[in-house]
Amino acid sequence: MKIKFAIILLCLYICKRCKADLSFAENVAGAFRQILAIQGFDVPNLQPLDSSSNHENSNAKISSKATELSPVITTTSGPVQGAKYPESYAFYSVPYALPPIRYQPPEPIINPLSSINATVSDMLVCEQLKKNCSNGVCIHNTNEDCLVLNINVPQSVQFVNSVPTSQNRPVLVWFHGGGFFAGGATVPEFESRTFSMETNSIIVTANYRLGAFGFLVHGEGEDMLRGNQGLKDQQLALKWVQDNIGKFGGDPNMVTIFGNSAGGQSVMFHLVSETSKPLFHRAIMQSNPAVFQYQTLEEAKRVTNRLLRFLGCPNDTLANERQCLMDATPQQLNAGLVAAMPMSLYEDQDLWSTVEAFRPVLDGVEFTKQPFEMFQEGTWNTEKDLIVGTNTNELEIIQFYIPEQGPGGKPIPFTEAMYDALNRFLFGEEIGAKVSEKYKSTVSGPSILKDYEQILGLEASHMFFDCPSRLMAR
Repeated sequence: MKIKFAIILLCLYICKRCKADLSFAENVAGAFRQILAIQGFDVPNLQPLDSSSNHENSNAKISSKATELSPVITTTSGPVQGAKYPESYAFYSVPYALPPIRYQPPEPIINPLSSINATVSDMLVCEQLKKNCSNGVCIHNTNEDCLVLNINVPQSVQFVNSVPTSQNRPVLVWFHGGGFFAGGATVPEFESRTFSMETNSIIVTANYRLGAFGFLVHGEGEDMLRGNQGLKDQQLALKWVQDNIGKFGGDPNMVTIFGNSAGGQSVMFHLVSETSKPLFHRAIMQSNPAVFQYQTLEEAKRVTNRLLRFLGCPNDTLANERQCLMDATPQQLNAGLVAAMPMSLYEDQDLWSTVEAFRPVLDGVEFTKQPFEMFQEGTWNTEKDLIVGTNTNELEIIQFYIPEQGPGGKPIPFTEAMYDALNRFLFGEEIGAKVSEKYKSTVSGPSILKDYEQILGLEASHMFFDCPSRLMAR
């Protein structure tokens, strides 16, 4: 989440310094790439890629410390063989859907597989920008065929002939963050063996499609792609949990969904969805930027049009555009995502699409109003128990993400004048001046004499997270 707001604020900063021409887009794109590089992403070249590029799919593994095999669990996906680790049973990358057709809603597995080897994590995640790293384990195993989940079961669950002796363990289903364009449920940071042991709960972490793969809107009429494919992935994962978790010892009537950042946004959408309503019982929203606005179908098409332009797609017919989107390689689509983000600010002054170009949309069917508005009206699934939380210093870390130098090596200190100008841009002259005065009085120290990023982090924490979450909770 922190990287997303660093992008917003740096783009706004550059916006104030650039002329209203294409040099703006070049400067923003360069700054955007620099922030992504600081975060460790392998940022693709912002030029259309050669269609002959090969998609590499490595099979990264983490070291196995399993003590023995788990019981074989019969599921609607097929028989699943996991492993018993010192902390808990683990079942890795269990498919909950058929390999998805690009941009289409997910389909359940009708004919179970003959066997599923889920003993070792392959860290399979959905297509996205890859990360560079010299230490630790980074995301490398990306694929469009990524609709899998990890399941951790406490060793207190006893099995007799592969059948649990009870089905009373609470179940927690995790949706990861990452701005709807990055992250995954199978990565080491979400390894849940110890979590399962400490809480005596069954922990499920689910992948869902990201970026254009998961939220693209295109076309008209019956053939229209209405977006929200990633949310539908999550719903199918929750349906899989309802159908199968009892076979792991879990209680399908005691399912809590939880997530952070984009995962928290996802939880919010499930809380206003009639489709999701029977699939879970409690919810936890962590670091949900509830102030975000979500696009209508027509508004979302503008982001798609930027992607089409980047790809060089013909614009004579919708059919040709669709074919171009289908023919694009994952690398091209990821590069187009990076290009579309700053252009949303340049063309539409759309802050939200600058950080979440492809995100949930108001599709006019399942989602017809802004979720925050529905919470204010009390028209969400109010029978669900809900915890809402943010971090005390949610965005103060932003000062370490904004580069000290911009494109071309130009220094970009965030001065008092720049801070004041940003608040006037966001809130208007009168309110902007009051906001600046308020936050300047709350922070002390020699650093504020030359750099206002610290104050900006505090203000952004309140604006995007703390205040909206408090309003939602009330």
